[in-house]
Amino acid sequence: MGNYLAIGAVTAVLKFILERELYEEFGNSSLSISTKAPHAISHQRDDIGLNIFLYHVSLNSGYTNYDLPRRDARGRLISNPLVGLDLHYLLTPFSGNNDEVLIQQILASTIRILLENPILTKQIIDDALNSIRQLDETNKILNSDIAEQSEKIKIIFKPISLEEITKIWSSYVQTNYRLSVAYLATVVLINGKKEPIHQLPVQERKIFVQQFRSPLIEQIEPSIVQWDADEKNMKIQIKGKNLHSDNLKVVINGFEITSSLISSISNEKLKVNLPVDLQAGLKTLKIIHGIPDKNDNDNPVSDSQRLLAFESNNLIFVLAPKIFDFPLHINKGTALTLNFKPPITQHQKVEILIGEKTFSQKIADDQTFPIESLQISTSDFPIGKFLFRLRVDGAESFLLTDQNPSSVTFKKYIGPEIEVTSS
Repeated sequence: MGNYLAIGAVTAVLKFILERELYEEFGNSSLSISTKAPHAISHQRDDIGLNIFLYHVSLNSGYTNYDLPRRDARGRLISNPLVGLDLHYLLTPFSGNNDEVLIQQILASTIRILLENPILTKQIIDDALNSIRQLDETNKILNSDIAEQSEKIKIIFKPISLEEITKIWSSYVQTNYRLSVAYLATVVLINGKKEPIHQLPVQERKIFVQQFRSPLIEQIEPSIVQWDADEKNMKIQIKGKNLHSDNLKVVINGFEITSSLISSISNEKLKVNLPVDLQAGLKTLKIIHGIPDKNDNDNPVSDSQRLLAFESNNLIFVLAPKIFDFPLHINKGTALTLNFKPPITQHQKVEILIGEKTFSQKIADDQTFPIESLQISTSDFPIGKFLFRLRVDGAESFLLTDQNPSSVTFKKYIGPEIEVTSS
């Protein structure tokens, strides 16, 4: 593949081809092929020739992701980086005495020559390098290896409108316009210099074929569940698509729950009993279709093979705490002992809601966690009778609703209540 000399070598080979053919055609030893910026073209009266100007280099779209990935999981180079480039040339014939007929003849001859030599073959490149070697054996271009490139470089006429050629001359060239044509040299490959690591050959190929059926969770019912000592009373139903799998796993907040808590499994829904040791708060749930523990050869699968599992989207539900020993009557200023489940841990946020007021609870750093009881100061509590709630990580304990149709408080919240008195 190509090295850092590749771009200059392509220009040199182009110059060689055109120089050889134009000299033969015009038989004029004063004709010259230059590789200057157009503003530096000679204006001497007797100078005639052709100027080759590389005005733009772009990435070849076919080689953009050719050799990805280039590094392994540890960041080590495993393949030599390769970049494919397209070279955009502007070919401008010139005559010192502005002989337009001669300029047009040179231009027509140039187009014919490149039409007859559309590919830079190994023979053409070798001939060009040998010609350079005769003039200067120390020229670095001789170390170019574009002749060994796997894909041959093609020279393509690039049709451009008058507007585009005007932009090129005004933006890239920034000098008076001259009759020109554009050509594209594609594709020029350049390799990285760093030596990649060489992996050991594969001893045994382990290929798994699995139908791509990624699970999708659409809904969790109910979306809010109150903690209960009996797992059967903390049941949720997951609805979605492609839920069923022979290796089904349900993961809540990153922890897999036991399979005994999962039942009624189908593609559209499954039921899950929440574990009693689950902490209160907002929970994320997802489903994983895992890889079998053993492959077809009855060998345990590796950790890397387990990564082939299909995961569903994450969906949120709420596990609400449950408070006990209500209703309460307490004198303001007296410490309130609040009992609840599930236990809270050190980094959970705890708040008490009295009516519409919220009281944040700071738990002592020397407290032994987890805890199921709190001593709460009531010195800031309002006087009166209020609904009482406990909020843990945004999840609020349930309020009781009056279900008696004959009651004046039918379908209204009636508890848990706390009555705070002044004495």
